[in-house]
Amino acid sequence: MLRITMEENADFTRFSLEGKLTGDWVKEFERCWICARHTGPGTRFKIDLSGVNFVDEEGKALLESMVAEGAELLADGPMMTSLAHSILESAICGDRHNDRAKDDLPSNLLGESRAHVSHL
Repeated sequence: MLRITMEENADFTRFSLEGKLTGDWVKEFERCWICARHTGPGTRFKIDLSGVNFVDEEGKALLESMVAEGAELLADGPMMTSLAHSILESAICGDRHNDRAKDDLPSNLLGESRAHVSHL
C-alpha cells in the first residue's frame, strides 16, 4: 500500500509518500508524476520519502529518473537518507559504478546535490 499526497504551492509541488513504493504503486506514482509535469511545466518538484518504509528496484529507477529531471528528494531516517543519497549519485553519474569526477556534473545537480537530498 502507498499513500500519495500532492501539495502545490507557488514555489514547488511536493509529493509526500507513505508506505511501500513497489509494484503497481510505482506505476501509480509515475502517473501522478507525469500528470503533474504536464500540468505545470517548469515547476520544481520535491519528493518526501519520510513516510516510506520500502522501495523496490522499479521504485528506485523511477526516483532516479525523477531526480535526473530535477526533482529533489526529502528523506528522514538512516534507511531513506541512504537510499536517497544512492539514488542521487546514480542519477548524477548515470551508473552506480561510474567514477567520473563530480566537477563535470551539470550545475543543476551538482550545486543542489547537498540540498538535493534534504533531511527533514
